[in-house]
Amino acid sequence: MLANKLIVRSYKFLTLFVLVLFSNSYNSQFTITENFRGSALTSDIIKGGNAVLTSGVQDPINNGWLRLTNNSTYQRGYAYVNKAFPSSFGLYIDFEYKTWRSSADSNDGGDGFSVYLFDAATPTFQNGAYGGSLGYAQLVSGATNQPGLAGAYLGVGFDEYGNFANANEGKNGGTNGRAPNSIVLRGPANPANPLLPYRYLTHKQLQTSTSTDGPNSIDYNATTATRPNDATFYRRVKIFIETIGTPALPKYKIRVLWRTSPNGADVEHINYDTTDPIPSMLKLGFAASSGGAINYHEIRNLTITTTGGVRVHKNVNLYNAIPNDNLTYTVDVVNETMTPITNLVLNDIIKDGLGNTTGNSVFELTSITFNNNGNSGNTATGFVSGVPKTTGLTNPFSTTVNLDAMKTASFTVVGKIKTLPPGNSIVNTASLDVSGLNIIDADKTNNSASVQTTVFNSSVDLKIEKGVDNQGTALATGNVYTLLVSNLSSINKPASALVTVNDVVPAGLTVTGVSAPGWTVSNTGNNYTFTRSDALNSGFSYPEIKINVTPNGPGTWTNTANLNYPPDTNPSNNTSSVLLKPLVCFKNPATNVPGEVTKVGITLLNRAGASNGNWPMVRKGGHIALESNTQGFVITRMTTTELEAIKTANNAVEGMMSYDTTANCLKIFTNGNWKCFNYPSCSY
Repeated sequence: MLANKLIVRSYKFLTLFVLVLFSNSYNSQFTITENFRGSALTSDIIKGGNAVLTSGVQDPINNGWLRLTNNSTYQRGYAYVNKAFPSSFGLYIDFEYKTWRSSADSNDGGDGFSVYLFDAATPTFQNGAYGGSLGYAQLVSGATNQPGLAGAYLGVGFDEYGNFANANEGKNGGTNGRAPNSIVLRGPANPANPLLPYRYLTHKQLQTSTSTDGPNSIDYNATTATRPNDATFYRRVKIFIETIGTPALPKYKIRVLWRTSPNGADVEHINYDTTDPIPSMLKLGFAASSGGAINYHEIRNLTITTTGGVRVHKNVNLYNAIPNDNLTYTVDVVNETMTPITNLVLNDIIKDGLGNTTGNSVFELTSITFNNNGNSGNTATGFVSGVPKTTGLTNPFSTTVNLDAMKTASFTVVGKIKTLPPGNSIVNTASLDVSGLNIIDADKTNNSASVQTTVFNSSVDLKIEKGVDNQGTALATGNVYTLLVSNLSSINKPASALVTVNDVVPAGLTVTGVSAPGWTVSNTGNNYTFTRSDALNSGFSYPEIKINVTPNGPGTWTNTANLNYPPDTNPSNNTSSVLLKPLVCFKNPATNVPGEVTKVGITLLNRAGASNGNWPMVRKGGHIALESNTQGFVITRMTTTELEAIKTANNAVEGMMSYDTTANCLKIFTNGNWKCFNYPSCSY
């Protein structure tokens, strides 16, 4: 769904009173945070191809990665954010990656991965080709002819093998031969004539050797049975997409930086100004590929947000812990403006997994240290830079921060887990209060950051988690429920001990398929039972159970799964429920119907006119077209009594619409009565 495209069409006797509410804050708010450590995706992220989450399977739970490819030949994997943003935004993209291999490769590893922008108006997502195309560009070689990323605007390639920079295999422009260990930019899929698709823009080769490890190697080259730790191989990438140019001729400045140790300096490698016209709305994604050369390509700790203003970032040393472990939180407060700021309030609170503020009996703070990072203009009330504060500590705590222009200050918060917390977890949240700030902070979606640590039970403790796709909204084409059983105990579950999962799929949903690798499945109607008795190591999960369903009628459905394992000592996490909301239809309006063109429009998609999508003229037969990808519209709101009064006075006409605030539904006057739209659906 690219946008909620709303049109008021002209019909005889149709009356519709419209009030369009557009929030000014929409113009610059966009934040996506996903650490990829868990077993499920949030933040509107869709993965596909060979991409998998490793949590609980290849890695312990909460310590996973988004693995875009395994270290096999001819792999392609992708993940993209299915949420559009106006191209007038500047963006900051921050993530860590590991590229490594557990099998020897005479080609010294490949091929690489890409970060890309593509036109949000692209009707169907299509990833790019494998091999040196890095899931972005096309590939033409012999009988192989694979298209590139549909609607592509810009691709930033981290090119291990060197063929993303290379002008070969159908790629337009580039180096004369391989350029391994390069950061490479390629352009749009549909540039203006006479420019060619996915053309080479620029690159920087960090080193020529394909086998040497060090700070200039894109990938880790020593064959290893396990992923290299941060001391051995660490890469954190920061990409700034900054708006430059003019409103009539907008451009981007693309800056790519990385650091090669957790506390190292950021080094800029790419600084490039785009020249291609920018689509009005964009989406962002990642892809990786292999060809004859192989590597695992893995990403975690992703943050995407707007540039400028202030923001907060938080990290923790342990995502899995046991009682008596110490947790160390790092909180970075960032001023990304050219103005020194004052009166920025930082609030920090620690809660258990059930949302209760923790006391010292559960989690005890032991020290808080402020660091001005060498900038004397960075201050925090009640703190001296570099000096730990060990007395008078409270949960929550608050301090007022001043920051120099374009600077970052940090806090290190240390505490000890005293006992198993309710909900098996400790959640730490930092937030910024910008109400007293001396500047305007337009994007408040990046003013809060949280991290969660799962605390393992020293006794037997299995947990069940239930989820549903499409952010819990029903689709006419169907949804997928997932059930995951994990071992949150510090001891291994032995073989032969039976685990039983029961799930009764609610009425109104038809089960169209079940996938449960390693489970024994039985059912009576919509009542499903899954059993298995093999071992489950501490910190790992059984393979996911997936139940495919489609709606066969209206409704909101609550689906509950129950876990039964007799030795379990913690029944509080043996039940999990998820809500599936009613089916809502968003379809693009028809553009081929007869009638006069619509001459008036209000849009948030930054387009208008014959040369820019022919909008709103492409909409036929309307008085006014309304278009937004985040904001709704509000029509007249009246009570049931008020609507009936209109009917009684004979002022109601066929097709009149209003929202009934008593019945809580949108109503239309038809066949002499007011009727609710109470079963939203589509004709597919």
